[in-house]
Amino acid sequence: MNFLLALSAIIIEFTLSGVVSLRSPHWSGAWAARLASSCAGLPYYRGWIGALLLVGLPVLAVKLGADWLMAWSHPLYYLVSLVVLVWMLGPTDLNREIEEYRLALSLTGDERAAATPAFTTTTAGIDFGPPSGDEQFDACRGELAALALAAERAWFAPLFWFFVGGPAGVVAYRLVTSLERAPQVEGSIAAALRQVHEALAFIPARITAISLGIAGTLVPVLEGARAAGAFRWGASAALVARSALAATDYGRVHDGSGDDPHLYRLNQMRALVRRALNVWMALLAILAVI
Repeated sequence: MNFLLALSAIIIEFTLSGVVSLRSPHWSGAWAARLASSCAGLPYYRGWIGALLLVGLPVLAVKLGADWLMAWSHPLYYLVSLVVLVWMLGPTDLNREIEEYRLALSLTGDERAAATPAFTTTTAGIDFGPPSGDEQFDACRGELAALALAAERAWFAPLFWFFVGGPAGVVAYRLVTSLERAPQVEGSIAAALRQVHEALAFIPARITAISLGIAGTLVPVLEGARAAGAFRWGASAALVARSALAATDYGRVHDGSGDDPHLYRLNQMRALVRRALNVWMALLAILAVI
């Protein structure tokens, strides 16, 4: 049943744009600020204990509520689970952000130079691998990798953790990814959350890498994954970024379109991500049947 709910959430995400406008990226920060205020001065509210309280309390509440709904009314449980999943995707509307950036690329001069991708996630410190030799591709590969990472965090990994753990699983993933860099979270707790994020990202990132290869060019992805350390702890973000770039064969896959090269490559990456999402859903369908 979790697969059908995941499929329904993706349909809503891509067809009903008005629904995602109800999604707020700030609720997790408000929760962190409230808990920090309540625990101010307590010596144990730091590090792993603080991270456990910050994530564990909401997840426990969601788990207990979901179990109660399941026992009381299955249809209501499924409806609430779908609402929770749609709310946890994102945390903003990635489709809208991509469209806004595509529009910005149609500008010229200073207006275009000032445009930055709204979907860009933190890619500092990520090794994209050696330059491809294509100057135009290398100039925008950070944005292309950021798009793939944003899709991983907005769609692929949340779907995986909902499929595995239901509403509690997807809430746990969204809390961890939203709070690890939130200004309301102090250093030792943020460091613990980054470790938890890597643990939650480890399996989905490897599935995403393979999905990108199947949706694009598989051999370069496999070669790039080996170079990035496919099973090395801490390499999940780099693995997704490098796999996305490799899946386009580092810009060499080109149909000769007359579009602006930058815009063309952005469209190419968006199409690749959507095909990879189809691969993801096919894999989840297989797992649901097994």
